[in-house]
Amino acid sequence: MSDQLPKSAQKVAARAAAAGLDVHIVEMPASTRTAEEAAAACGCRVGQIVKSLVFRGRSSGRPILILVSGDNRVDVKKVAGDTGEPIERADADWVRAETGYSIGGIPPLGHDRTLTTYMDRALTGYATVWAAAGTPNCVMELDAARLAAVSGARIIDVC
Repeated sequence: MSDQLPKSAQKVAARAAAAGLDVHIVEMPASTRTAEEAAAACGCRVGQIVKSLVFRGRSSGRPILILVSGDNRVDVKKVAGDTGEPIERADADWVRAETGYSIGGIPPLGHDRTLTTYMDRALTGYATVWAAAGTPNCVMELDAARLAAVSGARIIDVC
């Protein structure tokens, strides 16, 4: 792990290692905040980008992490059948308080608390995927199957 990385990226690297993942985090010179920007920077297909989206259970108030292929958008009505309750997008302050990371840099694992996690079935069609690593400019390449296993994600259709 490089001491040159931002502290939040160092935290992701440490937590990934603790989960048994060997990740190499790269800090990009340009923003990778959107799936399109990330794909261009990583030299991969947009579908290989993992959007780590945090929703709030409408009745329980619990955080729900959905790992979404960069090509897809979450159909909240469809996903409610999998989560067991309607879900809604959460605001930036709440997301940071629940995960320890800001929107645009949320990694797919290694949050400040354990999150119920779902993974877009479309991501399983790729051997490797790219995800945010703590900041909007830091990314990491991951084995898609290992990501699903280590994150404890339930595979679902999100759209």
